Amino acid sequence: MQLDELELELPPAFDIGSKVRTRKLIRNDGTYPGQDIGATLAKKGEIGYVVSIGTFLQNSYIYAVHFN
Repeated sequence: MQLDELELELPPAFDIGSKVRTRKLIRNDGTYPGQDIGATLAKKGEIGYVVSIGTFLQNSYIYAVHFN
């Protein structure tokens, strides 16, 4: 994707229910309720499933992923 392209012009890379794996450690940036900022939410290599797809700033997809 080029810098002048909007991600939303393309279909999402993942569908709801897709199995995904983290590529790096995910920490709470303050947007996940009930956990301290900086708390580990998912470790590198963990498997999760896409539960919803939203958008960010009308140009990017964001995925909510459930990890066991």
